[in-house]
Amino acid sequence: MTKNKANTLPYLEIQITDSCNLKCKGCSHLAGMFPADQHIPIEHFKADLERMQALFPVIEKIRLLGGEPFLIPDLEGYCRAARSAYPDADIRIVTNGLLCLKCSKELYAVLRELHIGIDVSMYPPTIRIQDQLTALFEVEGVDHKLTAPITRFAKRIDLSGSSDIHSTFWQCDSKWCSFLREGQLCVCPAPYFLKQLAERYQLSVQAESGIIPIHETALTPEQIKDFLNTPNQVCRYCTEMVFFDWKVNQKYDLSDWIIEKGK
Repeated sequence: MTKNKANTLPYLEIQITDSCNLKCKGCSHLAGMFPADQHIPIEHFKADLERMQALFPVIEKIRLLGGEPFLIPDLEGYCRAARSAYPDADIRIVTNGLLCLKCSKELYAVLRELHIGIDVSMYPPTIRIQDQLTALFEVEGVDHKLTAPITRFAKRIDLSGSSDIHSTFWQCDSKWCSFLREGQLCVCPAPYFLKQLAERYQLSVQAESGIIPIHETALTPEQIKDFLNTPNQVCRYCTEMVFFDWKVNQKYDLSDWIIEKGK
């Protein structure tokens, strides 16, 4: 496929599971709220890939994430589907790494075969096994990257919706992080998960403006790219980040994600 501006998407994150083996306070993907087996059905995943192929035959970078992808029993199937759809893409699995020491040699052989790498988010429990992980990946010959230690999380949602969308968008470290989950293509992960918070906590927010249903849209690829690269009304719910120490949550509260101005 000839690469040109119209048919190329630089970067796409695809959520393949909602479930996670960590329950991080303030997780931006709400992982940990869901049961251990709430994975995106592989048939839906393949349908999304097929639709994305029709819209964008070239995607340069694809990240498969969750939740925790290594919870999926048939992770190999998702990897093969992604590589089949996008043979030239830089594809990597984003993980907290805690299950990697238990993965089979057969799975690592598949990752080598498909040239799919692993990106490890170095949370405090993962930092404790960093040397073991590095040794494992080197022995298995799997391309891997470890982030810097992650000891803080941040929240940035302001339900008043009073932020300026232009300054918020251009200052945001998540712009250009196009996100896809079960047919919903978002400017970044925030619109989808803000929508989930709104449903769970009965909030009055309008997150749909940041989401394109790819199986229903009549937008052209160029129009979709303009949508993804332009300040959106959903940006008004993001404000300056408030940081807190990373910790595992035993019980979730809306305040894990919401900033109340004046407090």
